[in-house]
Amino acid sequence: MKRQAFTLVELLIVVVLMSILSATGITVYIDSAKDAKVQQTAQTLLTVQRAIHVSRLHHGVWPLGSGTDVTVLDEFVGASFMKSEPPIGGSWFYAGSESAGRPYIYLLILFVVDPPADEFQRIDALIDDGVLTSGRVVRFKNNLLYIVKNGI
Repeated sequence: MKRQAFTLVELLIVVVLMSILSATGITVYIDSAKDAKVQQTAQTLLTVQRAIHVSRLHHGVWPLGSGTDVTVLDEFVGASFMKSEPPIGGSWFYAGSESAGRPYIYLLILFVVDPPADEFQRIDALIDDGVLTSGRVVRFKNNLLYIVKNGI
């Protein structure tokens, strides 16, 4: 007797195996997307740091100002940078000031709610010491603070 179709059990096994493979693939894809956003954010922070130093060399003074609509870096990072959203979400905030002749320059990624703490940690590990309480990358309340120049 020749069989012409698959049994229900065989079909169920195939469906279960396909579901497991799909779930694994989706998880790997999501992790890859998060890794790409973390790496892009880390590179952006380093690029802005370089732009700040280039601005200092070009103009002879540190770019001072603060807020989300700061134009002091437009020449070096583009006019729309501060209005763009960081790859990991949130919004950019620049703070540059001087006290007793010493510059203090920070770039923050602000979050209103639910900051991605695990992504903060991974960014810190990529460009700093991997500890969010010390170094150039620190967690400040719900925000990621990147210290470009700290009065030195």
